[in-house]
Amino acid sequence: MAQEVFVNVLNEIASIKPKTRRNTMSCRMKDVLIQELPNCFKKGDQKLPLCLGIHIQVHTHYKDETRFEPKLIQKGLNKYCSGTNYLSKIIEGVPRIDIHGKSVGIVTAEEATYSLHELQKRKDQQQKKMVEKAQALLKKTETQQPPLQPSKPKEMPKPISLEELKKRSSTCETSPAQALSKEDLKLQKQLRYAKKIARQKGASSK
Repeated sequence: MAQEVFVNVLNEIASIKPKTRRNTMSCRMKDVLIQELPNCFKKGDQKLPLCLGIHIQVHTHYKDETRFEPKLIQKGLNKYCSGTNYLSKIIEGVPRIDIHGKSVGIVTAEEATYSLHELQKRKDQQQKKMVEKAQALLKKTETQQPPLQPSKPKEMPKPISLEELKKRSSTCETSPAQALSKEDLKLQKQLRYAKKIARQKGASSK
């Protein structure tokens, strides 16, 4: 049954691009190891550190099998042992297990330190990619926005002479039936003020 499933998987990925195909085959082989050797290979947070030389035990287990080439088995092992969940389980003093799930040795301080450095390296790379992606998106957004046009300075109203004020006022006075606008009322007020200033100047000159 397992052989038929794996043959079907290989047929499905035959048309995939080479690089993607290699990654897919590694993942599929990893899933086969989890399915067929559940005492050793586990999913997610259930993973445990594997004993040193686990690859020899796995290759020995499949030595009489014709389903998988040794190279493919090794890729599946590498995929399993390089996962973030697996590396997070490499903690000093934690027991390692063999292909049958039995404890064989423990994780050393040096091994735990290496695993921790690898996890930090991946975290830094992920953050760097996120920053680069955000910067690229910001740059793309800025290039799509039209450049800001400089605002035109407001034109100051031209000063109105006394003769013009008299002319406008007389026009308003000759049409009493028409409602005066705010501008006309303002002009009349300015005209009265101008006449007042003129009378004061005349009185002071006498």
